[in-house]
Amino acid sequence: MFSLSINGISVLFNKFFAPEAGQEVIEAVRTAAAKKVVFVDTGVTPVLAETIKTLHEEGIEVVVRDHHRG
Repeated sequence: MFSLSINGISVLFNKFFAPEAGQEVIEAVRTAAAKKVVFVDTGVTPVLAETIKTLHEEGIEVVVRDHHRG
């Protein structure tokens, strides 16, 4: 996972192929105490689906944006 901060907002880059990738993002979201997560042009994998499910169950708003689907 690659991460950086833009104007105080945490930006994470990950491919969600390995289960560890999802766990890294979940931990980063928890650490940042984020209430909303936006996934942009992220390939749909079982790991991403499980990550979204976990974040949603923890009360975090999840938004998925894909340039192929408006």
